[in-house]
Amino acid sequence: MKSKFRNIGHVSESWLNEIGIFTIQDLEKLGPEKAFELIKKNHKPTINLLYSLIGAVHDEDWRVIADIYKRKNS
Repeated sequence: MKSKFRNIGHVSESWLNEIGIFTIQDLEKLGPEKAFELIKKNHKPTINLLYSLIGAVHDEDWRVIADIYKRKNS
């Protein structure tokens, strides 16, 4: 079964479900940064998950988001 979130695999989707996020609207409402922080309380995600969450909200590939962050922080 394919994840309903762009850029998000099954494991990451289960982590989202654990914090009460089941739809893209839930993720938009909470915000990708807050969702990432909540997931970090129980799991050890990489920074790529944050990029993926932001990409999911903006319907953009996570690699584009990562490139933007890297340019912004260099």
